[in-house]
Amino acid sequence: MFDLKRRDFITLLGGTAAAWPFAARAQQPGKIPRVGYIRAGTLDNDPYREEFVRGMRDLGCVEGRNIAYEFRHYGDDAESIPALISDLLRAKVDIIVVGGTAALRAAQTATQSIPIVMGAVSDPLGRRERPRGRAAEQRG
Repeated sequence: MFDLKRRDFITLLGGTAAAWPFAARAQQPGKIPRVGYIRAGTLDNDPYREEFVRGMRDLGCVEGRNIAYEFRHYGDDAESIPALISDLLRAKVDIIVVGGTAALRAAQTATQSIPIVMGAVSDPLGRRERPRGRAAEQRG
């Protein structure tokens, strides 16, 4: 089927995340784009965060020079996600990068004006929650 290596995926995700803030920066001179990032794990144990930052750096986005990051991790406490998303919104992020379906849902609920980029989301459209067609009939 479709074989996408992790490094290629992170680069793709980084490119997507990088595109919108640069357009926003063109409209707001002197403003450094802020990227909100939320996923499970911890700050010290998140290999995806490291790959994301490396991919962004490869695209010319260097923290403190032309981009700022706001990292949030919810460990294994999914109930804390809405509060962490609210914290990102208070930090005035320009875009939110989410890892995991629960973080995606919380971000979608919290904002309709800030772009959301997703990675490692198993059910982005929420279809697994509402089976349709023959599968729904079989579950009865």
